Amino acid sequence: MRQTGIWNAAHGVEAFGLERLSGVSWNFGAPALIERAVRRGEAQLSAAGALVGESVTIPATILRVAEDGLSSDGFDALRADMADHAAGRELFAQDLHAGDRRTPLRVFAEHAWRALFAASSFERSDRAQLEQFIPALTVLDLPSFRPDAASHGVSGPFVAIDAERGIVLSGGGASASALVKAIADAVVGVEAPSGDEIRLNAAVTDGAAVALIVGAEGSGKSSLVGPDGLTEGVVGWSMQGLSGVDKPAAQAGITPQWGFGSVVENASLDPDTREPQSEGTLATPLASGALRPSDLFILARDAFGVLPPIARLDVEGAVRFMLLGYGPEVSSEGPQATFDPGFGAAEDLDAYGETLGRLIAEQDVRCWLVNTGWVGPASDETRVPLEATRALVAAARSGALDGLERRASKMFGFEVPVDVPDVDPLLFQPRKAWGDKRAFLAAARELKAEFETAAERLGLSAQDAAEDDEAPFREAAE
Repeated sequence: MRQTGIWNAAHGVEAFGLERLSGVSWNFGAPALIERAVRRGEAQLSAAGALVGESVTIPATILRVAEDGLSSDGFDALRADMADHAAGRELFAQDLHAGDRRTPLRVFAEHAWRALFAASSFERSDRAQLEQFIPALTVLDLPSFRPDAASHGVSGPFVAIDAERGIVLSGGGASASALVKAIADAVVGVEAPSGDEIRLNAAVTDGAAVALIVGAEGSGKSSLVGPDGLTEGVVGWSMQGLSGVDKPAAQAGITPQWGFGSVVENASLDPDTREPQSEGTLATPLASGALRPSDLFILARDAFGVLPPIARLDVEGAVRFMLLGYGPEVSSEGPQATFDPGFGAAEDLDAYGETLGRLIAEQDVRCWLVNTGWVGPASDETRVPLEATRALVAAARSGALDGLERRASKMFGFEVPVDVPDVDPLLFQPRKAWGDKRAFLAAARELKAEFETAAERLGLSAQDAAEDDEAPFREAAE
């Protein structure tokens, strides 16, 4: 096997189980990678000097071990078949650093232009680092590998992630930009949380301010992200900010340019002038950790028809709803309360809750409970309209809800706006939705009992109550 470049010979390609390659080009700089890519017919140069490569435009399927139906054995079988496919090929290796903790990242790419795309998206290592480099996360990128649905459980473009073992596999022609996003996601799983960091299964959206949106599967996170969405998946949150989030290039102080050394995916060029006819995706460094959330939205697709369309939570209430992970279901037997502690992201509830509360308080994050389910008995007529939910979330993020009068509910530990401009006031009047105040109060008490049972099972402290605990609900029902 012919190997050129600079690398740690004590921890080279053999350590990853790739032993039958024709060669490895280690840590080439942009000029050498561009030269190889053009010579091999992988990509072409634009008039401005940018390297332009092409990938399929079909979205890649993202598979994670222990999730998405992918077992460790299935991942190992896929890895072995990809290693066989790589036999006799030259790979381009890049030793990089990714994430807030500069996780050592090694990328083995089949194409030189894709190696440059990865190197342009993460931090390069200097010579001294290269000679001692040991990766915590290794990526094998083989666009020409075609998975078999019967053998691998996937067909077409894919990215498979085993964060526990620090391995990412990409094939089927998955785009370079999709791979980079998957790597950023995997880095969050590889990096061990520090004492002041927690993980969340969240959607992150930008705009005037950054918002975290969490909730059970099917609660509507994707519907609320909108065009300002930055990411959806596992993110880290610490005193330094958010990690695992693709920060917009403009916010990161990066001005994308089509110059020599840059690399662009799926841009069309005029065959004669090589001027771009479409923009494509320009590889730019991912900047994580500088973003801090201003709002935390906890979604509850309430099937009991009791919770308001939006309510303000104090720190204690937000921590409690996060730890409970309320995600009800509707069945033929009526609403069923389900609970997924921390929405699947919490292992040690006490430590998670303590850190979450400190982050909310010290970063002055506004917290909201958002009911994306029903107000009244579950039916098409009582479902909270998506347009109303979006309007309420937008109003909360803009600060428009901050000065409104709110009615406190000690039963559930939140405050409900009395009147929100441009939102149907009937959504805040459960009495009319239920038609029977006794039925409404019975449903509220049933849901409260479900919360208390779940809290006791999880070892959470009992919520303070008062004699007039149900007063706001009686008032709403009358």
